[in-house]
Amino acid sequence: MTTLPTVAPRDWIQIGRTPAVVTEIYEESPNAIEVVYMDRGRAMREYAVWEGGLWQFFGPGGGCADGCVRLREFVAILTAGWGRSPLAAAQIDSSRTKQV
Repeated sequence: MTTLPTVAPRDWIQIGRTPAVVTEIYEESPNAIEVVYMDRGRAMREYAVWEGGLWQFFGPGGGCADGCVRLREFVAILTAGWGRSPLAAAQIDSSRTKQV
């Protein structure tokens, strides 16, 4: 079993091939967090869990994060860093690579 990585709000993480910004860590379940990520040009919010050695989306979709006052700071980090984040760059590069 892989050790749960230490993350904090405002950290960039990778969920599958999706770069995301951590918004909240739940004390009652430390392997559960909330993140924002980009999907088709829109900031979305979602829950994620550390399972099987990686972060995975969890549960029903959290919905659109654009316009959510509580998430405004995190959406700003996400949109400002989207093109410059090493995780985002890796996603963009891999999306250009044909998968066989």
